[in-house]
Amino acid sequence: MLADWSQRWIDRNFPLDYTLKSLEKILDGPGYHAVRDLRRVLKNAAYLVFGAMLHTLNATDPDTAARHPLHERCAAIVESMIRELHAALDPVVARVQADLPDDHRDLLHHEYDRWNDIHTWDLINAGDPCGT
Repeated sequence: MLADWSQRWIDRNFPLDYTLKSLEKILDGPGYHAVRDLRRVLKNAAYLVFGAMLHTLNATDPDTAARHPLHERCAAIVESMIRELHAALDPVVARVQADLPDDHRDLLHHEYDRWNDIHTWDLINAGDPCGT
């Protein structure tokens, strides 16, 4: 259960993080540090999500009948954290974009808008669970 929700969190945020990582590799100076700080916000949110899910698991009866409530609690955790993440990133992304060269700003703007438009928790490789 936790692995499933953890993977959904990772998959939902992966394209934005990958874009930031790519920008990190080609920027230097203040632009590099600003993008690095954005990635740090994403990573911190992931740690908070995983910690909250572990806490929830620890507080859940190990009886198999408790799986559905655990699923619902994990869903609530990721929904709450994604809202907090959006609120935290919006002003920071706007500041970072203002300091980037046009082509890099456009790339970040496009990917951030795409990330903002996602409202589901789909798995990236759901159609190919074995990676084949």
